[in-house]
Amino acid sequence: MDKMKEFIPELPEEVLRACVDGLLGEIYPNIRAISAGLTRDNVFILHYYLDREPTDYDRDSIDAVVNEILIYLPTEGVIEKVSTHVFYENGSYENMSRMSGFLYARRQYK
Repeated sequence: MDKMKEFIPELPEEVLRACVDGLLGEIYPNIRAISAGLTRDNVFILHYYLDREPTDYDRDSIDAVVNEILIYLPTEGVIEKVSTHVFYENGSYENMSRMSGFLYARRQYK
């Protein structure tokens, strides 16, 4: 799926700052990791990785976060399209697509 897209190696500073601001107060205990990607054609992709099967609450949460992120960005030129995905992932972080980078990764105890 997203592995076929070409992501820029790092999020631009303005996008990274918008992501940090958009995530304030929105990370809850079931989220294991959050990754983001920006393609060369300005498609922004946000992934939630959960420790359980996704619910409507999780999909509403990721949509709310994207709306917050977009508030902090200029209206034109930075992001042309948005795509969100919520996954259940109980494996290692290597199983998760980091895209342009992880915004959050919960500490994992053995």
